[in-house]
Amino acid sequence: MGCVGWETAVSATILLKQFQKDNLMNHTPKIGTRTVWAGEETYLMQGATQVPVVHSVSFGYDDMDEWMQVALGKKEGHIYGRNTNPTVHAFEEKVRNLEGAAAATSAATGMGIISSALFALLAPGKRVVSVKDTYGGTNVIFTEFLPRYHVN
Repeated sequence: MGCVGWETAVSATILLKQFQKDNLMNHTPKIGTRTVWAGEETYLMQGATQVPVVHSVSFGYDDMDEWMQVALGKKEGHIYGRNTNPTVHAFEEKVRNLEGAAAATSAATGMGIISSALFALLAPGKRVVSVKDTYGGTNVIFTEFLPRYHVN
C-alpha cells in the first residue's frame, strides 16, 4: 500500500517553502495563506504536517546553562507549560501574523486576559471606565480588587 500521507507531507513542505519565500521577498501572503501557515514553520521543518498538540508541562535541557539561557529569553525554548508551550506559541504566532502585530499572547480563559491587561495597564490613581453590564468576574475585579490598589 505504500506510505500513507506522503503526499500531504510533500505538499505541506512545498507550500511552506512558498510561504517562507513570499515572506523573504517582502510579499505579503494573502489572508488564506497566512491563516493556514503562519506559526507552523518550525514544526513543518521538523517533519510534522500539522502543528502537534504538546501536552508536556515541563521541558528538559542538557545542562543548567542551556536552561538559564531559555529562562532568561536569550535562547528560544520552553520552560514550563503554563508559561509557554509549542502549541500555544504556534497559535499566538498565527494571531500575531493575522493582526499584523509585533507580538501576541493568549490565556486559557477570558478572565486571565482581562486581569492581565488591567494589571499591566493600571496603576494607583488611575481610573477605569466600563459599561455596567460586564461578566461577573470582571465586575468583581472592578468593584473589589482594583480599589485595593487605589484604582477607581
